[in-house]
Order: sequence, then structure tokens, then C-alpha cells
Amino acid sequence: MKESETIKEYSDRLLGIVNNDCAKAPRYTPERFQITIASLENMKNPSTITLAELLNTMNKGDT
Repeated sequence: MKESETIKEYSDRLLGIVNNDCAKAPRYTPERFQITIASLENMKNPSTITLAELLNTMNKGDT
């Protein structure tokens, strides 16, 4: 955290980093999730999906 940063700014910056990594996560998932990922990419823009949405979708595909 930067000295001049507020908690909100710091939180927003961290969430931006996490959400950016979320867009990359489907590239590194096991083969068993590929159908779920393809479906997700057809429904959502991978660059705008949130971590919560990605994890929720991946958990549904694991059942």
C-alpha cells in the first residue's frame, strides 16, 4: 500500500489485479474444465469477468 493511498484505492487496485488475472486463469485450467470455460467465454467477456463469477462457474462445473 502506498502512503498516499486510501483503503478504498488500495482495495480497488488489488481487485483490479485479481480480476485481470481472472481473465488469464482459463488458459491454465485442467482439461476437465475446458467445456465449462468455453461456455463461460460464450456468455461473458473474459476481460471483464470477476473472480467471484469465475470461481462460481468453475465450482458448478466440478459437480
